Amino acid sequence: TVVEQTVGTTDAIFVPIFDAFGGTNTETVKTFVPNPLDIHPNAAGYKEMSTALLEAISKQVAFEQSPEPELPTPIDVPEDLVNHWAKEEMLLLLQSNFLKVDQEGKIYPNKEITRAEVATILYQAFPRTTVVPENPNFKDVPESHPAYMAIAVLTEAGIFAKGDQFNPDHPITRVQLAKVTALSFGLQQVGNPVVFKDVSTKYWAYDYIQALATNKIMIGTKAGAFNLHSNMTRAEFAVVVTRLLKSKGILE
Repeated sequence: TVVEQTVGTTDAIFVPIFDAFGGTNTETVKTFVPNPLDIHPNAAGYKEMSTALLEAISKQVAFEQSPEPELPTPIDVPEDLVNHWAKEEMLLLLQSNFLKVDQEGKIYPNKEITRAEVATILYQAFPRTTVVPENPNFKDVPESHPAYMAIAVLTEAGIFAKGDQFNPDHPITRVQLAKVTALSFGLQQVGNPVVFKDVSTKYWAYDYIQALATNKIMIGTKAGAFNLHSNMTRAEFAVVVTRLLKSKGILE
């Protein structure tokens, strides 16, 4: 429900009373909420609510008084990251739970990163709203999609553009990443602009690119191009996000 989802984004505890009141059994529900025009329960209903609340409180107290869990042991360096040029950045994101290894213990640094993966990681780093977002109604992102909440929140915030399709499994390009990261972290151009031979001052993403380039978050090639439409790998993305998180004090 909306209430339960909203509570889940805060430190509050959701106490369900649906089953206590009889669930889908209409006759049982009537014994606690006899007036269909009045949402308030009777005395018996309030008693059931009190019982449910006390049980929830007792469980929470028991949880808070439980022994502190042991600190996790240092993570093992994934096999495919041992001698990789972006090892340090990828390990930082791995230790911060922004990235995860698969069942084989691999992280695939050279694999292209998808739009859904980027949305999920930015959602973790982006200040979360306590209000359940509106469904952006992407035809390829149902509410059951694992990245639905991240995509919905960031779309509502204007980070990702609305449309018929989100293309969650498509790789994200450098220009697309420049836009969503500049907006997510509120980056602005600092100092003189950086000249890229493939980015005119009238290009739609010029300001986003300058925000990343002048802050030394994303740089161009030795040939002086930004490579707008090149797909980002997981390693390249890790370097960009690590620089952003460090610039905002989220990572040290």
